[in-house]
Amino acid sequence: MRPYEEKYTVQVCRLVPKTRTYSIDVTEYQTKTVVKKVPVTSYQMQTRVVSECVPYTVCVPVTPAPVISGCGGVVASPAPCCY
Repeated sequence: MRPYEEKYTVQVCRLVPKTRTYSIDVTEYQTKTVVKKVPVTSYQMQTRVVSECVPYTVCVPVTPAPVISGCGGVVASPAPCCY
């Protein structure tokens, strides 16, 4: 075994520091308290007495008239209705 050598030609780079200037937009956020008047509808429960006139019918028991037969005598009277 023998040592072997080769020669190469290469470029060598070196770092050179540079600066650049950029334009940027800066956004700023602010916290604010804003007071606004807004119309609001509120409901309140309220008790009240309501009176109504309602028509009604009252049934009254009536004793029926006796049934008279053709001979002039009372035969029978119908029974009164029950409520």
